[in-house]
Amino acid sequence: MTLNNILVLPGDNIGPEITSEAVKVINQVKQSFNLDVNVAFGVIGGEAIDNFGHPCPIETINLAKSSKAILLGAVGGPKWDSLENKDRPEAGLLKLRSELDLFCNLRPATVLNGMADTSTLKTKLVDKLSLIESWDDYILENVIKEIIENMNLKFKDLGQPLRLALFGTTNGPSVSKVMKIIGKELTLKKIQINWN
Repeated sequence: MTLNNILVLPGDNIGPEITSEAVKVINQVKQSFNLDVNVAFGVIGGEAIDNFGHPCPIETINLAKSSKAILLGAVGGPKWDSLENKDRPEAGLLKLRSELDLFCNLRPATVLNGMADTSTLKTKLVDKLSLIESWDDYILENVIKEIIENMNLKFKDLGQPLRLALFGTTNGPSVSKVMKIIGKELTLKKIQINWN
């Protein structure tokens, strides 16, 4: 069986430590099941800035386009906090998503028992979303706007934690469009599990 390439982008801080352990698992599975898997390595984020002057070099994009899967560690850290947004490590992740026409990354999350319901904003959002029967991005957008207005918030006060819960980053595409795509059940589940 040929799976072709898996691109490993260790990234920054804890990323290399995590991805090196994941590569051990890939190699064990590869050996145990006699899989034809090629693991390639690239750079992204702060490491790429330090070595290539850009958070996502063209070489990384080319490797990604020739891969069947990407294993990404983490990007960013205090070392690069003083850079403009367009030059920061996170911009590399956004560039990669854009080049590959991706909109989110999926990851497991754990919320400590007793902590999941500590946010009143989360509770109001889940309550309102649970009542929606027609899961339409226009309706979803208006519900979000209504909550923001009723609680006298700015969009980022709701939008950032909601984006983080839905797709693991505070930047990205329209929240209501992503909610429509992933559906009501998964949206509510991700908010309940990932919002902390």
